[in-house]
Amino acid sequence: MGWPSSSGTVDILSTTRGAFDWKRSHRYSIFIDVTGSTERVLEFTASSAKQRVAMGDALRLAAGASAAFRIRVQAAVGGNVEAIEDGGTIRSLQDAKVTQPDQRPRSSLVSIKVRDNHGKLWLVGNPIYINFD
Repeated sequence: MGWPSSSGTVDILSTTRGAFDWKRSHRYSIFIDVTGSTERVLEFTASSAKQRVAMGDALRLAAGASAAFRIRVQAAVGGNVEAIEDGGTIRSLQDAKVTQPDQRPRSSLVSIKVRDNHGKLWLVGNPIYINFD
């Protein structure tokens, strides 16, 4: 589990309720630091005209609506951000807005991974679920 640099040590794995309470108070920081670093942070949010969600949450989009994604990475200089939609890597992150085409499925998920410059995995984010009306 990744930890924001401003937090103290918290044992969230001791109870399920503790994990949910921690998630509510740290909405944008549910991720795994594969290397065990306490310095790295991954935040991933999505928003539409009606809703804003974080990793692990679901965003509902009406037909023709768009979503904006925000990624923040801390203490990962030299790393590469990898955006993944439904298991396939999204190659370009130049445009932060993604519009839902009509032929897409009724749901989708988008997640983030951060790798070092040699491809070694550093951070794994919880996905954001997209549900289309």
